Amino acid sequence: MSETIHRVDYYYTIIPDKPGEAARVLNAFAEAGVNFTAVSAFPAPGRKSQLDFLPENSANFSKIARKLKLKLSSKKSGFFILGVDRPGAVAAILSVLGGAGINVTSMQAVCAGAGRYGGLLWVKPADLRKAAGLLDRKISASPAGRARPAGGNQPWGLGATESQVNVQGTIGQRIDRRGTKVEDLAGTGKMDSPGG
Repeated sequence: MSETIHRVDYYYTIIPDKPGEAARVLNAFAEAGVNFTAVSAFPAPGRKSQLDFLPENSANFSKIARKLKLKLSSKKSGFFILGVDRPGAVAAILSVLGGAGINVTSMQAVCAGAGRYGGLLWVKPADLRKAAGLLDRKISASPAGRARPAGGNQPWGLGATESQVNVQGTIGQRIDRRGTKVEDLAGTGKMDSPGG
């Protein structure tokens, strides 16, 4: 496997199912400087929506949620997966867990571009430690893989090798008639407007 798997904290709240509610909550977190690994929303019973959060820094997120008077679920845990996109990437992870008798309760995976994919995976709380151990051993056996624990700000790298980056169709550097790179003037106020 060529994945990096991180154990992550997960919370949810229930909000009214009406236009702008999720934006209101997420804007309040953005203004407070809270960043998320992932956010998800879907309908809940009674004309409500469940808004899921996977914060990069759980302690800061919880503090801001209290200030916003947002009623959160208790902290739960899951896994955040980053890997090289290829046929069978997700199936390999699910096979490791299924082979050990661990049922995956939820899984989402999406293409992240540049030959990468990302995913979220949950198991029952009773299986969390066993799943983490299995995935850690499987990933550790791969020269490209490494596992990291859940917690605060996680500076994981999303670096890609040259073979994973596709620059086909990109725009080359633009140089004006004096030999100045137009990109070097960005944000100086000498091109369009002040600022960046």
